[in-house]
Amino acid sequence: MVAPEKLLKFSISLILGIVFISGLLYHIYQIDLVSFLDRTQLCLFRAITGKKCPGCGMTHAFLAIGKLQIKEAIEYNLFSLPLFLISVIYLFYPGQKEWYHNRVLMSAVLIAALAYWILRNLPSEYCELF
Repeated sequence: MVAPEKLLKFSISLILGIVFISGLLYHIYQIDLVSFLDRTQLCLFRAITGKKCPGCGMTHAFLAIGKLQIKEAIEYNLFSLPLFLISVIYLFYPGQKEWYHNRVLMSAVLIAALAYWILRNLPSEYCELF
């Protein structure tokens, strides 16, 4: 059985590798992987309900980060840049992992994600930012 810590490291490494390769493809060969995804519905929650989940747009956002298009990444998903930075810190600075044991911090993150989920599904006349 694979230890959860090793599986998490592998998953983060894979995602960051895809982001890096996406950036290389874009900057060297002008291949934009986001344009291939525009026709694809990746979120099962959104496909069923028509509403966005807190993670909707994260794939597009991470590919935009790979292209160094930070503004577009944030427009796809507000949490994309913080999650990307946390992933890099988690993978490359192993001594900095104690923060995820902080219950207050994790509770604040959960509340922020739930608020984001609610706000981004309000009709556009109520909230244009999300």
